[in-house]
Amino acid sequence: MELRITAFKGSPWSTQNTHEAVVEVRGRNANPDALLGAHLVWRTQTGHVVRGKVVRRHGHQAGNKVLARFHRGLPGQALGQRIEVRARQAKAEKRVAARAAAPTHAGGKPAGGRASVAAAKAAAKPKASKPAKAPAKAARKAAKPSK
Repeated sequence: MELRITAFKGSPWSTQNTHEAVVEVRGRNANPDALLGAHLVWRTQTGHVVRGKVVRRHGHQAGNKVLARFHRGLPGQALGQRIEVRARQAKAEKRVAARAAAPTHAGGKPAGGRASVAAAKAAAKPKASKPAKAPAKAARKAAKPSK
């Protein structure tokens, strides 16, 4: 699968936005829907890297184009050049492993939010018993004259 920048996002009534580009997906098994959320990299001839992400499909009907949003604006020299797709499986695998290790409710659903994290931490720590109040402090309170 080959990706090429074909145009910048814009309209006849406004200036073009170089942070967003229309990317054409070419190849035998070109499936734009499979690229949604994929991270992209465009490299300059000097070695600089501009990173981006596929945001949504672009166009009507069966077009093989997607809209990508880049962190820095792309220069005009980027038009017509190839883009690399970065691997993102490692991040997804980490997320799946974290969910598997997360605490669950009685029904088997994953517990979410800060409360569940605090509960998991509290369950992991042994509770320390509180020391009893000092007898001298109680005696002072009793000896204190009332107003």
